Order: sequence, then structure tokens, then C-alpha cells
Amino acid sequence: MYRINSFFLTAESSSQSSADLSSLLNVVLAVMLLVCGIYGLYTVTRLRRSYMLFANKFLYPGNCKPEDCLDEDGFIDFILPRLTVLSIAMLIFGIAFVLNTYLFRLNSLWIDLAVIILPFGSFLWYIFVQRKAASLYWNL
Repeated sequence: MYRINSFFLTAESSSQSSADLSSLLNVVLAVMLLVCGIYGLYTVTRLRRSYMLFANKFLYPGNCKPEDCLDEDGFIDFILPRLTVLSIAMLIFGIAFVLNTYLFRLNSLWIDLAVIILPFGSFLWYIFVQRKAASLYWNL
């Protein structure tokens, strides 16, 4: 509870606001992981069906336009399995995070670290994959 004449927040209001912030961050992280996984699987499905490059921010390396690709078929063959792995991993991480946060709540430092490190490591790996794709399939 806040006091009108008090300069500092009481311990009760401070702990409640930090719990609200933690809950909000949990929701944001869960949504981000699930949306990345679903959007990645959508991209993979569309790429497999059309087997043509299309406008997509998730698919291409930075500063690379689809129309500037030197070998579209080679790029599709290169990126498709890697994007599939990333998408499935993000979806699994998102589902595991939601289950752990809202159903089971295993209080372990290792699980809390894995929730942060595994998705970050997966995105870092995909960034390196995209850099390799940029050097192979674009004139950079």
C-alpha cells in the first residue's frame, strides 16, 4: 500500500510490483518463444510448398534482399533444415517454459538458466548460419 506523505515505497508495495513485473516478463518470454516457433514453422511450410523466395524478415540474413540472391535453390536447400530446427526448438522451449511456469513450477537454478541460455544459444547459432548463408549466396 502506498502512503501519500511517504517518500519511499513500503515493502509490501515494492514486492507486489516486482512480482507483477516478473509475471509480465514471464508472459512476454512465453509469447516470444511460441510466436518465433510458430512463425518459423509457417515460413518453413510456405518455403517447402512454393520453393520460391518471398519477403520474410526471419528468413534472410541482414541487408540481403531475396532478389539479390545468387542461387535461390541452393539457399533454400541450405536454410530449410536449419530454420526447421530453430523453429521446432523455439516451439519446444516455449511449451516447456509455459509448462514449467504455470503448471509444474520446478524451482531450480539450472532450469531458470536453461530457460534463458538455450533459446539465446539457438538464436545465436541461427545468426551464424545466416552469416554463412550471406557469404555463400549473396555478394557481400
